Amino acid sequence: MCLGKRIVLKFGGSVIDDDVSLRRITHEVYRWRRDGYRIVVVVSAQSGRTEELLAGAALTHPQARPRLLAAWLSAGENETAGRLGLALDRAGIPACVLNHASVGLRAEGPCLDADLVSLEARAIECGLGQDEVVVVPGFLALDAEDRTVTLGRGGADLTALFLAAELDADRCRLVKDVDGLYESDPAAECRPLRYEHACWEDALATDGTVLQKKAMKFARGRQIRFEVGNFNAIRPSTIGCGPSEKVPPPSPSRPLRVALLGLGTVGLGTHSLLTELEQECEGAEIEVCAVLVRDRDKPRDLHVCQDLFVHSLESCFERSPDVIVEAIGGIEPAASMIEASLRAGCHVVTANKAVTALHGARFRNLAQSCGVEFCFSAAVGGSMPILERFESIASSEVVSVRGVLNGTTNFVLGELSQGSSLDSALDVARTLGFAEESSDRDLLGYDCADKLCLIAQSLGEADLRPGEVAVSSSPEQMIQFGVNGGATKQVGTLIRASGGIEARVELCELSPDDELSKIHEADNGAEIVFRDGRKHNVRGQGAGRWPTAEAVVGDVFQIARSSRSARATSVQRI
Repeated sequence: MCLGKRIVLKFGGSVIDDDVSLRRITHEVYRWRRDGYRIVVVVSAQSGRTEELLAGAALTHPQARPRLLAAWLSAGENETAGRLGLALDRAGIPACVLNHASVGLRAEGPCLDADLVSLEARAIECGLGQDEVVVVPGFLALDAEDRTVTLGRGGADLTALFLAAELDADRCRLVKDVDGLYESDPAAECRPLRYEHACWEDALATDGTVLQKKAMKFARGRQIRFEVGNFNAIRPSTIGCGPSEKVPPPSPSRPLRVALLGLGTVGLGTHSLLTELEQECEGAEIEVCAVLVRDRDKPRDLHVCQDLFVHSLESCFERSPDVIVEAIGGIEPAASMIEASLRAGCHVVTANKAVTALHGARFRNLAQSCGVEFCFSAAVGGSMPILERFESIASSEVVSVRGVLNGTTNFVLGELSQGSSLDSALDVARTLGFAEESSDRDLLGYDCADKLCLIAQSLGEADLRPGEVAVSSSPEQMIQFGVNGGATKQVGTLIRASGGIEARVELCELSPDDELSKIHEADNGAEIVFRDGRKHNVRGQGAGRWPTAEAVVGDVFQIARSSRSARATSVQRI
């Protein structure tokens, strides 16, 4: 079980160009979050930003004192950290942004090339304890006089390795613009060998363009094992003790082809996230090949290339998709299209909780028999990765799950507690993209009941049906609770009992010390209880275009990793 394990992820300027690259970082962060890790993210300044700051300083005062120049240069890393915090928030991922002072990073030595010596970890521990992603600017620290110093060119590598050591992290990965560490420049016409594993001495012998030399010496001194790779990597180079091993560079592979069914709120968000990845770089690992809609001329708030539109599922198949993303909603024709896609040998990703609650077990069995995957992470909790967490644990050890599982209702209840009318609360929720035109299923608890069925399926309890969930939630009850005040939540509960599985949805008045009482606005939160009494809490935004689309894209990336891993295994066997 990896729940609660820690990873430090570092992103340098080579992979930070613009807002699109920040969203790509968000996908990588979500990847590790759904695998159960507590995450500390270290970022550098955006590509070229440090040079801009240096040039600006030279114009203002060419002979600036080093300590003042260090303070000036800190703007680049702090700016990136703040922008990444906004990108994570848009995706519905709980995050806190700390600076080098608030985490107590201390250094000694020259103002522009200092060495880290200590850390006050309280603020980081607090963020991790609240299931937040903690974002920290690299390259920066404080000296003994509380003045900002920098750690030398490439110093964010040192920040990441130092934090990994001080926090006793289980993993540390430096995400670069190359797929690993090479014996020489991998961009050369004749590509050099790649390190599958490099001892610290061999890593130090490279030219220093990928890894900061000072950081490498620190890793060797503290015996820190870490990884170097690019986005969504499955086989990064590892750096640590033991003999080095070199392998030929991997062969280029064709991108995973994705077809979208439907361009509603979630479908359009998914299309936007996937297509911007295609545009970011050549040789993208994912491409959208087809989009099926009823009305191709309907006005939409995001651009869609007209060449992608097709008129039927059969015409989708003609474009040889690997993955079908079902974003139509409802039961039919969604169910028939999902079944046809699986039988055609396509992986299927959906956020459709209603159809999965009814047919999910059958779809999973069909997918297994057809050698493909049926994924529905986005159907519960949006960017709250609760279903994904069950893949990281022994599900038989879970005795109960209790959660706030409907972002629309949670937002409306919050508005009611502030004195709003029900109609006004729903209008605000629709304006913010947290509610559909009709929210009856949300307010009446049926949406939450569907989600409990999906949680049961993920725990191996496939027999629970939506009609078997006891539901006690209505707009009238919500209004009455709102008048009474207090922390009112719509809570879904799943309990494994000796006689089988019990499930219910009800409006509850929660005490202030209940973790679920701290779930606000459109967020979701859940508490998983294990047989030995341990509890694990997870949260994230459960409604809106971008959080749900993030979970859909997370499933697509998971399929891409699985496909690459299968190809790599096949090549090794040959």
